Amino acid sequence: MDIMVALILISVAFNIILLYISINLYRKYVKSEIIVENLYKTEQVFNNIITQINERYIKAYAELKRIDHRGSFNSDDEIGFIFKYIMNTIDQLNTFNNQVKEMITNDINIEEEEEETQK
Repeated sequence: MDIMVALILISVAFNIILLYISINLYRKYVKSEIIVENLYKTEQVFNNIITQINERYIKAYAELKRIDHRGSFNSDDEIGFIFKYIMNTIDQLNTFNNQVKEMITNDINIEEEEEETQK
């Protein structure tokens, strides 16, 4: 009889420990879900910002091209240097934005593939 009581007490203690561990893990899981949700929202905001910046660079580049349709700014020595510098900077920023968008697209594709494999 003493062995039976000891086994029951050990079983109860073990179950209490398992319950504590389960509750603790559940709390961490809920916190991690909130963090992931916030990261997803932040990523969406970041994507929107990158898209807006890219659109502004494209508009600025088109406007500079429209202003200099005769090439007068481009051919002038002093103004031409600054004009070329601005155009080059816009090209570099546009290239950078496209690289960032490609990285984001690749990350989204990887996440979608991981979700599909988990299902």
